[in-house]
Amino acid sequence: MNYRTHLLRCLGFAVSVVMCAGAFAQSEHVSKLLCYAVGNSQPEPIGDREGHAVAADQYTCRVEGGLLDGGVVTGGTIWEYDKINATLLSGSGVIRKPGAVAAFQNTESKLTMTLSEGKVTGFTGTGRGHWTMATGTAAALKGKTYSYTFTATGPFEFVGNVKYE
Repeated sequence: MNYRTHLLRCLGFAVSVVMCAGAFAQSEHVSKLLCYAVGNSQPEPIGDREGHAVAADQYTCRVEGGLLDGGVVTGGTIWEYDKINATLLSGSGVIRKPGAVAAFQNTESKLTMTLSEGKVTGFTGTGRGHWTMATGTAAALKGKTYSYTFTATGPFEFVGNVKYE
């Protein structure tokens, strides 16, 4: 597979992953997620117009900092592509760590592929979501919302930053 294919596969993962959570900058209100695509589909052309496609992705992340520091994220997303832009159709997952479990749902997300000389070189995106369940040391997250940003760091890899609201 080529680099563009790898990036496209990561796109879906990135958005979902970012929303997951953890913490960043040693704050309980910000998280950093180090993520890897572990299963995905090629964007499948829908056939109604050029560049219109759908893709389903799965990812896993390691959480650094915050209430879920040391946690592991398992999540998935479904994206609708319009050429180099994608919109989240569905995204959710769970974060597990000793003494806490939290489930999340991404409610909106956008991503844009970055190009260099007409070739895909990465992606960036933003989104929002909410915590559908949280237990143990993460119980304070239940019912709260979050926002996130994400960016590709390499083939099948991306980093997300989550802000708890």
